[in-house]
Amino acid sequence: MLAGNILIWGEFPPNTHTGVSISNQTVLHFLQSENISPIIIEEYSWNKKNIGKVFHFLRLYLKVIRIICKKKIKIFYFTLPLSVSGGFKFLAILPVIKLLSSKTVLKAHIHRGDFKDFVNKNTLNRIIVRCSFRFIDEIVVLSQAFLQDVLNFSTKLKVTVLHNTSLVESFTQRPFKEHRKEFICISNYIKSKGIYELIECFRFVELQDIRLSVYGHFYDKLFYNKLKLSAPVNVSLNGPLGRDDFWKVLNQSDCLIMPSWNEGQPIIIIEAMSLGIPVIATEIGDIPDMFGEKYKFLAKPGDIDSLFQCILEFDRFEEKKIISEYLHQRYQNKYSNKSYKKRLLEIFGQL
Repeated sequence: MLAGNILIWGEFPPNTHTGVSISNQTVLHFLQSENISPIIIEEYSWNKKNIGKVFHFLRLYLKVIRIICKKKIKIFYFTLPLSVSGGFKFLAILPVIKLLSSKTVLKAHIHRGDFKDFVNKNTLNRIIVRCSFRFIDEIVVLSQAFLQDVLNFSTKLKVTVLHNTSLVESFTQRPFKEHRKEFICISNYIKSKGIYELIECFRFVELQDIRLSVYGHFYDKLFYNKLKLSAPVNVSLNGPLGRDDFWKVLNQSDCLIMPSWNEGQPIIIIEAMSLGIPVIATEIGDIPDMFGEKYKFLAKPGDIDSLFQCILEFDRFEEKKIISEYLHQRYQNKYSNKSYKKRLLEIFGQL
């Protein structure tokens, strides 16, 4: 497939910093490593008001039509949004692409772990998804469990699993040192990321000798300001880390904490695993399968006491090096760059 035959619509850093944007960056990185240069339609409307979002979408919509009319696009790759507004947006795009270029293959990537909940929530959601599926040729999901969720909804579509991977895999893994009580949370400041519950845990006297550093983008400034006013002295709230500093800060931490309410297969966890950093997370999405059945440091989402008990148990756990080695080996077995690249190139028809 020649460069320019692939069209990718999605969010990308540095304009957007989310798991989806990093995933899109990863796709682009590995395609470009094979001298494949897709055409990019970058969407970043999160910082725009309603009317601004409409005009931004219309501009991108017209750009897609121009590209489809001028070039022989073989693959149109995009993230399938699990929202009503996002669903209607792509219902305006997909039929037009098929009408203008019937041979273009539409590949939709579902990054979230709540597809089943979304389609079961109400009739409108089911109608939106069914209408979208009529035009989509292949769905890409993050895990075998998510694949089954899609097949239970529609058996007619081709569904493919592509695990996430880590772009810091090749960076130096820190030799395991003694526990220094330096914990880290890397997450955008949004209520659903569970940062409030995490900070509340560090008010307990049992955790007052542990330092927690939170890094992230201020997507909800009001929420961030409330956290800043109430954070205890052993918690520091910081802005985003640049990618050059990201792995170094992560590598100097004893443990990553991921307290989110809703995730698919968080890239930050995979990045921590690739460096052998122990993780405390919530039992959501694909996270339990990422760690395996016997992993004990999983909390209930939105539950302060459950999260506190996990942090306390980890702090008192003496064999932390075993956790580090276990997670690193699990990364190598399931999420390595090598296996990711092979699968990605199969999806894009390069193997």
